[in-house]
Amino acid sequence: MQKKILALSAVALVLIGFTFFSERGEEYHQSNPKNAEIKVQDFKKELYATPQHSHGGKQCQTKELADSNVLALSWQPAFCERFNTEPECAVKDPNAYVATHFSLHGLWPNKKTCGTDYGFCGKYKKELNDFCDYDPVPISKAELEKLGVYMPSAVYGTCLQRHEWNKHGTCQALNATNYFNLAIRLTTEFSQGSVESFMAKNIGKTVSTQSFFDVVDETFGTDAHKRLQISCTNNQLSDVFVHMPKDIPNNASLKTLIHQAEKNFSNDCGESFKIVSVDSRTGL
Repeated sequence: MQKKILALSAVALVLIGFTFFSERGEEYHQSNPKNAEIKVQDFKKELYATPQHSHGGKQCQTKELADSNVLALSWQPAFCERFNTEPECAVKDPNAYVATHFSLHGLWPNKKTCGTDYGFCGKYKKELNDFCDYDPVPISKAELEKLGVYMPSAVYGTCLQRHEWNKHGTCQALNATNYFNLAIRLTTEFSQGSVESFMAKNIGKTVSTQSFFDVVDETFGTDAHKRLQISCTNNQLSDVFVHMPKDIPNNASLKTLIHQAEKNFSNDCGESFKIVSVDSRTGL
């Protein structure tokens, strides 16, 4: 599934790249690594031929220099609508977490001067050809299985967790267990309350984009949606990027973190989008 993450994320780079230095364009689930990688790298060259291109040198691979964070979330049924042969898309249980909630793509420390290049602060200094080529993430089997609830690739053998840890996790202070547990906590907090109800009752339907933003503001406070960037493919909601500040204390709620972040809003979904159903033709 891995470099489909790359291919799909090129769309998200259009959404995000001009206003923040996310590297959503480097990943999105997997397959056809080389072709997808070429497309995304070409896109990045075009996009970052701007002042946001990295000139940070070694600082862009030095841990704990981030000046903000992004929680990257995906709508798994939309991913599987496009890539239904991926192992994680064999999930058929309509009660599975990712069938009705946003899944975890990653928790990304970012450094503005590095553009998309802040990452790989540990053993690996560049992206490998296949996510499963990285060493296993140093977490227990039980923790890996827990992560798989929110990031299905982790337990279906396509190894997104290895990429996320080696590119992003190594650039912050937490160990792998605490890093992924933090990402899980933030993921579940985003999908709680009114957001959860809105998504659940509208699965399979087309909704106004503003109605989604209204629910986000209802859950996380006035103008919370102005710290979000959302991405659609074929008019289907596929990704949500939640901006957060540099520091994420253990006891800080996602609501608090969102309002500590700079406003950084974009929407490439237009006035409406579809929330793909779990009983779509993909069989998820």
